Amino acid sequence: MLRPFPASSEFGKWDALPADPSDDEVDYDNADVVDALRRRELLKEQWRADLDYPEGVWRPEQIEAHPQWAEAWRNWFLRRSWQGIAFANACTRAWSRRD
Repeated sequence: MLRPFPASSEFGKWDALPADPSDDEVDYDNADVVDALRRRELLKEQWRADLDYPEGVWRPEQIEAHPQWAEAWRNWFLRRSWQGIAFANACTRAWSRRD
């Protein structure tokens, strides 16, 4: 099932990345942690690409004709990447605390 569009009151909520764990919180010797960090960087690249959406994807006249839809799609993509980054950060912190 497709996630619903964010409400217009949520627009902009995902325009800043969640805070990464500090180096003190990261166990770079743990293979799972290193993999989560690699995946998080890929998600960050997707998030950065989605910041300018739909510029370059939609024609300018489409954006002007449907600004609410354009912003809804932009936030839909940003939310997806942002939540993945937040999850990777949480996993990194949890897995780094393992003994």
